[in-house]
Amino acid sequence: MEEDMFLNNSAWFRRLASLAIVFSAIVVFCFNVKHYYVINFTEDDSFVSMVYARRLLAGQGLTWTDGVRVEGYSNFLWLVCQAGLAWLGMDLFQTSRVLGIFGMGLMFLGTILAFWPSREKSIVTLTFVLLALALCQPMAIWAVGGLEESFVVGFLSLGLFVVFRELNQEDVRKHRWLVAGLPLGLACLTRPDSPLLVAAISLGIVMVSGVSKNVITKIGWFILVPVICTVGLTAFRLWYFGEWLPNTALVKVPLGFGWQVKLGLNYFSEMESQQSLLFVSGLVLPALFVGGLAFRKRTVLLGTIVVVWSCYVIYVGGDCFRGLRFLLPVILLLAWMAGSGVEWLHGIVCERISASARFLLYGTTIAAFCVFFYLDQLQEENKQVVTAFHDSLGVKRQGLVLAENLKAAFATNGQKPYISSDKVGVVPWFTGWKTLCSLGLTDRWLPRHPSKNPVYRDVPGHQLGSGSYVLSKRPDLIHLGSFLGSHFGSVYQTGHELSQMPEFFQEYRFVEFSRLGGPTIRVWSRFESPTVGVIRSQNQIEVPAYLLDGQGTKRLFLDEGLWLPMPEGSSVTVRGLRLPVGEWSVRVKLRTDSNISEGEIKTGKGGPLFIVLAREQEVDLTIRATSDKTLGSLVLRRQNRSP
Repeated sequence: MEEDMFLNNSAWFRRLASLAIVFSAIVVFCFNVKHYYVINFTEDDSFVSMVYARRLLAGQGLTWTDGVRVEGYSNFLWLVCQAGLAWLGMDLFQTSRVLGIFGMGLMFLGTILAFWPSREKSIVTLTFVLLALALCQPMAIWAVGGLEESFVVGFLSLGLFVVFRELNQEDVRKHRWLVAGLPLGLACLTRPDSPLLVAAISLGIVMVSGVSKNVITKIGWFILVPVICTVGLTAFRLWYFGEWLPNTALVKVPLGFGWQVKLGLNYFSEMESQQSLLFVSGLVLPALFVGGLAFRKRTVLLGTIVVVWSCYVIYVGGDCFRGLRFLLPVILLLAWMAGSGVEWLHGIVCERISASARFLLYGTTIAAFCVFFYLDQLQEENKQVVTAFHDSLGVKRQGLVLAENLKAAFATNGQKPYISSDKVGVVPWFTGWKTLCSLGLTDRWLPRHPSKNPVYRDVPGHQLGSGSYVLSKRPDLIHLGSFLGSHFGSVYQTGHELSQMPEFFQEYRFVEFSRLGGPTIRVWSRFESPTVGVIRSQNQIEVPAYLLDGQGTKRLFLDEGLWLPMPEGSSVTVRGLRLPVGEWSVRVKLRTDSNISEGEIKTGKGGPLFIVLAREQEVDLTIRATSDKTLGSLVLRRQNRSP
């Protein structure tokens, strides 16, 4: 009996046990995060924010390129924090990791404050909720994933903690409700859809407290800071970008209500892999229908937010990233709701048993809980990390490989080609080149001219594109499909339309190359590009080997430039080469071991090859290798000023 009284009444015991639980949860979460941190998990869009931050630090403003300003990001506060940390000397890529972990730290802080034990029985509730979140893979993924959702759940957690404390107060304590709205205001500066969370919380307050003058006053003070932040950010957007909405909001092309809902439900169904969360959310039901008034109020408030946010996610078709990024608020709220259910069940089951039996029950429950989550982790790792995450896990590595190869192949003299790419984050970040986003994320024109019949409808935000528009911008290089590029393997709109345009094949040549033992890179190069195309001077024209159509040749290899191996008997053709008036000799730049030299091209009669033109015209020229050669370019020199 004395032991029970000690355990039930000792503040010292509660504090010590709670601190031990918090420390254990942090350790568990760190181990969960470690896997994704070590393999440099990040998403392509995180590099978009970093490009904006880099240009901001360079004094070029919140811009993607010079010229028309486009708000191609949807995480204003996140981006500004990245730029601030980088200005203080931190590596810009690492800022996304630091901010992600900081956001998750805020989430855990809000959870700890909301469930900090005021009596011994609440210790098990704190244990349950913290372990549920610490062992949750989506939380670990987006702690280091490079995007802003950790800020959202962190601010949501802190705001709800204050709301919980004030929910049952009869009088209106204005300063408390202002404090509750402050982190939600920061969430509104972080993501443009965060005001929906504020509206959902306000609706939840009405659901549990009814409509009265006091309730309306509470909500008014609560939404004051979020409204100021939302209006202020909108005003800045109108002034700086001339738009009411960020460009990212326009990228999600309406696909029809039915199709979007289908995509959203499919996205939501990914939570099936988080079986543990679905299991523990069942503990909410007793608290909702049988538990005390405080439990029911808390559950109704959280449930209202879950329903509103879930409907929004379903309506917009979910998210293009794996890891349930848009459902992090739902996961947080489900864990909190389950915690309320655990607290109610704990009061019923443990009220009349001894301390020893109680601790045995605690230990068994927590051990079973950890085993359940661990098995769930293994299943999720097998299903998602090994398979579905395979491409995303190598975003940074593949982006770096792509950029290094592109720069070595096309920027040997320091030039910076203009490139159009489906992978708009890593390409400009690692190359520093001006980049046209063929999916419209950072482009002003494409979101305002969507295709009436998009060919790709499986992932939201990937329907935009226009072959004619991209062609009109005349990029030096066009990069389609995966990180390493493809011929027309791109399922997106731009690649589909370009494949049906004859003028595209007249202007561009497909280039496929690799380093020795490295991956194969595939891009399209503009034939007459002054940067990567035919090199022209008054009396000389040089056609790089990568602009030639080969038959029987091997893939280009990269070694201080691009070189084309030509086995004996193989041939290459230059198509549509515009030649001015004059007499032109035709020679080839060859590589033998480490030596580079020029060689003559012989005609069938054994003499040197000359082309004589009385007027400017386009010519096709085919040459055949009589022995194994390594070709760098064709060189045409004008011998006379006139024919």
